[in-house]
Amino acid sequence: MKTAIFSKDEVIRRLCALSTEVMEKQFDYQQAADCFCSDGPIPDEHFIFSHAVLEFIENSVRSAMSSPDNSDDDNERFAYLTE
Repeated sequence: MKTAIFSKDEVIRRLCALSTEVMEKQFDYQQAADCFCSDGPIPDEHFIFSHAVLEFIENSVRSAMSSPDNSDDDNERFAYLTE
């Protein structure tokens, strides 16, 4: 299986989009998650990003990684990340 390699900008854009999705769907716009990719740069002095949004993403990923449904196939596929 060939693994896709993303550029730094693409990773930032995708994480930014994920943050926006979490802000919208999980927090109904009640928590701030300003855009941090090049598509909508906000000056540093005006940038606001809620701890709740980032903690939700971190906890969701950690939960998924520790889930019994986390198959060996996934572990093998992403093993290079821990090397």
